[in-house]
Amino acid sequence: MDTSKPSFVEILDRLHSKEFTMKSQMDFMKLKQEESDRVWQSMTTNATAPPDGGEGQYQLDAGFLGTTKSLNRYHDILPYDHTRVKLQDVASRADTNDYINASVIESPPELGLPSREGTYIATQGPLPNTVHDFWQMVWEQRCRAIVMLTKPLENGRCKCEEYWPQDTHTPIIVPGLGLKVSLIKDAATLDGGTFEVRQIFVERLGGEVRSPSSLSSDQGNEGSNNEPVAREGLVVHHFMYLGWPDHGVPASSESLLRFRKYVLACTSTHIAKLLPAADLECVGIPAALKRLAMADSSSRPIKMLPPTGPPVIHCSAGCGRTGTWCVIDAAIKYLEHEGDYQGDLVKDLVRHFRRQRMIMVQTWDQFLFCYQVIRFAQDNHVSII
Repeated sequence: MDTSKPSFVEILDRLHSKEFTMKSQMDFMKLKQEESDRVWQSMTTNATAPPDGGEGQYQLDAGFLGTTKSLNRYHDILPYDHTRVKLQDVASRADTNDYINASVIESPPELGLPSREGTYIATQGPLPNTVHDFWQMVWEQRCRAIVMLTKPLENGRCKCEEYWPQDTHTPIIVPGLGLKVSLIKDAATLDGGTFEVRQIFVERLGGEVRSPSSLSSDQGNEGSNNEPVAREGLVVHHFMYLGWPDHGVPASSESLLRFRKYVLACTSTHIAKLLPAADLECVGIPAALKRLAMADSSSRPIKMLPPTGPPVIHCSAGCGRTGTWCVIDAAIKYLEHEGDYQGDLVKDLVRHFRRQRMIMVQTWDQFLFCYQVIRFAQDNHVSII
């Protein structure tokens, strides 16, 4: 441990000083310049090794291809090749393309966070032509939660396609892959209208994950052995925070931390101990899931898959608000376990995350907000849940 650096708690103690404001502005400018130099070098040379000596390159080739340009919401926000999520079942796709504008974000190894707590998938808000790709990614990565930090429309501009089922009677069908995405129950609006919670059931027919031809074969033989083919299912919690403007920050730290509590609680096995009884009725899923299963006339059994993958975090571009969430979440989790950090935890996390996806934490206001939320959490003894 480098004791020559001030501890993070000491840094937070200076949060409201003029000295801190000036230094944080300079730190943020330096982080932006580091990224600009990195991207420029990667575009002007064949390969650029990461400064930390890690494997992989800061190339953006996959997002620049003619076949993938239409899959990007913004032409200047692309995933690095070495951290991008690759769609796996490309044989079932008409275009055999494995590209989606999404990146795997991992917390620094030295923080020691378990993979389940320190890993995220950062992605853009889906476009009309990438909704099916989005659900394929959620299914293949076994994602347990989707955290949406933008409204679909902001100031009259579309920031994200409404990619979830709009009612319990109209599922989204992903052709070729045999996926059906259903809303288990209508959205619950919580915390005075600050955020919405949905439970979504993603299923694939035919038992194990196989090609469409295998699925057709199984379905054709279903009556021959008198045994119904299992339905594989994955329950996904969808959380939409409504109070975070583009390029800005929420009105209060407390509101965002309450939202975070629900995100973590609903994806915990101890949900009944973590939320008030009234809210359990809003977010609870067993009864609704049972109704959904009974509605299937084939009476096929459901094989529930464990949601072992990372949460999906997105705003519109998948960098500013998304990066801010990841920094806040990882920092609070680390401090909950360790109590303090030698150095500037926020700056180190932003630097580390920006090496995995462009512009994670987009503005100085968002950078400053990270410190403010973490300090509020510390002062009010806000822990992991």
